[in-house]
Amino acid sequence: MLVSPELKITVARQCELLSVERSGLYYKPVPKVDDTVMMNRIYDIWYKSPCFGYRRVTKVLRREGMRVNRKKVKRLMDLMGLKAIFPGPKTLLKGEHHKIYDYALRHLKCNTQ
Repeated sequence: MLVSPELKITVARQCELLSVERSGLYYKPVPKVDDTVMMNRIYDIWYKSPCFGYRRVTKVLRREGMRVNRKKVKRLMDLMGLKAIFPGPKTLLKGEHHKIYDYALRHLKCNTQ
């Protein structure tokens, strides 16, 4: 109740008189959680195994008993600038024992009808 109960005014009427929404009357804000402990633990896991991405870091945290979502771990890793180290594609590397052949059909003209 916004005013004393002796007045016998409904909650909807009280909110209307005070220009307050009823949903805002019952709203209790959720306090922000401090993520520094989780961020420190994520950094420790990543430092020991830099090839771990956010999914494997999430699995390690869950094994340790933390209730954590993979999206939160990804957001925190992005915030800290941590990325998994993994080998990239090796499609453009020339090997010592591979000969480079000329494209034999380069000068051929095809007439399609």
